[in-house]
Amino acid sequence: SIPARVQSIGINAFAGCPLTSVTFAENFELKEIGTGAFAGATVNEFIIPEGVESIGDSILHNGKVTSLIRVPSTLTAGFHLAGYLQVITAY
Repeated sequence: SIPARVQSIGINAFAGCPLTSVTFAENFELKEIGTGAFAGATVNEFIIPEGVESIGDSILHNGKVTSLIRVPSTLTAGFHLAGYLQVITAY
């Protein structure tokens, strides 16, 4: 779980870590997720919370989302969605 006080997740922050889920604390301050932040992760759902404004390219490079990706309406800087379009929904 990503703690509420975290404002930014850096480039490749969790790359190569054996993650099976990614959750965000309630009342979070997160605004940015860096390029490759969760590279290699295989998760069922990847729900990017409302309030996140910027997501780097390839945040799930060589990873897999088996069910659902949710992208917030607050997103103002893009992220590469190729390969995930079949599982994306928006808030």
